[in-house]
Amino acid sequence: MSFVTNAGSAVVGHIGASESARTQNLSNRLSREAAIAEYGRQDAALGKRQGQEADAASARKADVALQARSARATNAVAAGEAGIAGFTVDSLMQDIIAQEGRFNERTDTNLDWTVDQLQESKKGAQAQMRDRINSLRDVTPPSFVETGLKIGSAAVNAGTTYLNLAERRSRPSSV
Repeated sequence: MSFVTNAGSAVVGHIGASESARTQNLSNRLSREAAIAEYGRQDAALGKRQGQEADAASARKADVALQARSARATNAVAAGEAGIAGFTVDSLMQDIIAQEGRFNERTDTNLDWTVDQLQESKKGAQAQMRDRINSLRDVTPPSFVETGLKIGSAAVNAGTTYLNLAERRSRPSSV
């Protein structure tokens, strides 16, 4: 009876540990897939934001270019109507061009900084994904050899117990 109980316990334990390992490994696989999908969403959102920032910078530069052209035209017309020409008019035109250039340079610099920050955010999202994946450990299912050894040990114990009982019965009682 002891053998059957111990062997049955080893088999049931093996089945339970196998199922537990399978469930944990499935959960880990789903967690890995979720981490990869979340990284994909974050990367796409950051890429979209990068494009939006570039579009917004281009739009601001285009608006300033229109304003600068308008200011130069207004100054040229006003100078022409007033009969003014020469260094003063040229200096005013150069100032408008310089202001446009400074604005464009600041806009480009700010865009570069924003893009750099978004790239760092992408690297952070990737590192977060790797950390999530690396924290998951697959579980090794129990070995059939280990279970077989437990059953064999139960058989040896049962055989030893049987032999001990048989030896006691074969001895004459000393009463």
